[in-house]
Amino acid sequence: MGWYHLECLATAAKTSELTWRMYQNCSTCNQGWSGQVCRGMAEAAHANFAGPVETEMQVQAGLMLSQAMFSDGDFVEASECCAEALNVSMRVHGDAQAADKTQIHPDTIEAMAIAGMIHSKIHSFDIALQMQYGVLNTCRRVNGNEDEATMRAMENLGSTHGRMENHHLALPLLQEASDISRRVRGDECLPTLSAMGNLGSSLHAMGDKAAIPLREKVVAISRRLLGNRHPATLTHVANLAITRSESGDHSNAFPLFD
Repeated sequence: MGWYHLECLATAAKTSELTWRMYQNCSTCNQGWSGQVCRGMAEAAHANFAGPVETEMQVQAGLMLSQAMFSDGDFVEASECCAEALNVSMRVHGDAQAADKTQIHPDTIEAMAIAGMIHSKIHSFDIALQMQYGVLNTCRRVNGNEDEATMRAMENLGSTHGRMENHHLALPLLQEASDISRRVRGDECLPTLSAMGNLGSSLHAMGDKAAIPLREKVVAISRRLLGNRHPATLTHVANLAITRSESGDHSNAFPLFD
């Protein structure tokens, strides 16, 4: 991905020289920021849009920062930031007073989705399930099954069931998300890659040998989209090696690490 100095980006962000899109993606390769750059850009956006007047951009900056904190493993900070963004979103968009709950704003739904992910990660499963079922049901009702938010909600809920070892509940959700993503977006895109990877993890957990060809396909796509040395590709390679090894195919497992 494009290389920049983090301090230069943050300075440009604070002086409003960056568009909103550049807070989120590299303008050179169009990939989302990752690691320290992602956290720095999110903090810059959050600071830039802070103020006494609550706005939609303030909500979106808060959601971006909470996701960056979540990715860094700062779950307490992420939870607090997300809760603040959720409350602001409900006030800005009028969701707290809305009589028709089918009209909940996408920002509010996203905040609930992020909060559910955080609670799932810290094993607060009762809260996570309540929020994630609510998000999925709302997304299905309002947007239909082929909407991006609905597909993410399926994956998030499936991942929570996977953490709880409810694999019989996780698998149908992850299978549905993967099938829809492949049909709507095609195989050669990052969201589909993620959906297929999650499905592979569920199949592996259940001891289903279908995990092997699926994980082989995921590795091939990741190498084409991201390159051989990208962290996501290396994770997919490791997952495939583990699945092959646990199935007894040691000769084809270990060469993957060469």
